[in-house]
Amino acid sequence: IDDVIAASLLRTFGKLNKSTLGLAVYLLAPPLGQPLDHLYYSTYFRHNYPKTSIYVQAGWQNGSAMGNFYSRGLKHQAAIVVGSNTQYAHKNWTGATTVEFRYSGSSINIQHTNGRLRYREPSAGLYANTIGEYLYPLRKYDNTFGQWAVFTEYALCDVWGVSLVGNMDYAVSKTTKVALEYDLNYLAAAENIDYSSAGSKSQVLYAFYTLGYYYTPLINCKIGIVLTNKGMNLNLGYPTLHQFTKPYLGFKIRCAI
Repeated sequence: IDDVIAASLLRTFGKLNKSTLGLAVYLLAPPLGQPLDHLYYSTYFRHNYPKTSIYVQAGWQNGSAMGNFYSRGLKHQAAIVVGSNTQYAHKNWTGATTVEFRYSGSSINIQHTNGRLRYREPSAGLYANTIGEYLYPLRKYDNTFGQWAVFTEYALCDVWGVSLVGNMDYAVSKTTKVALEYDLNYLAAAENIDYSSAGSKSQVLYAFYTLGYYYTPLINCKIGIVLTNKGMNLNLGYPTLHQFTKPYLGFKIRCAI
């Protein structure tokens, strides 16, 4: 768990302020790290069209004195996110889709994991053990899988990934609907050859989905039965997901207050 200090400056411009340009400085110091060794400089741009938004963010890690595991060069010190979000509606159909490409160099990712933290009891076995010192925040279950935290699991690796995340809803009536949520992710990690002559690679594909039938008794409140292949991952030091080989039936209720 990092200590985070951030300062940012945003400027909107163009017709109807549809464009945004930003600059930011982040201090993301691990518990045992020196704060000034973990400065991140970032620039951000976003433009909004009537139904689609495009955005890009690029960052740089200074790492002035991080030791033997820090590699210099654009490939290792830089990170970038490029994406678009589209909203659509047609008769009874509504939905949204986000497409993203992410790249994070090895010097961006190092020193941000802690294998001693997890959501199980450390002294007990792996199974039938779902309550530890920390509780999995239930609201995090609906987060998308493609977080930067996933990239930090690949120590000493330059990592890139592509994700397709969205939902499609079909209104059966004014109070009932069928909804499909999907979260597709492809990750590829290449080990930094500064530490491995082999330069080993790892590639993974995660395809999460939730198909549900919902009843909406009140605005911003839905109750439903779902079929899904995703579950809480309690083995890591941050809230993320397991992909099950077989889907399961569940009951879901969500209300915004």
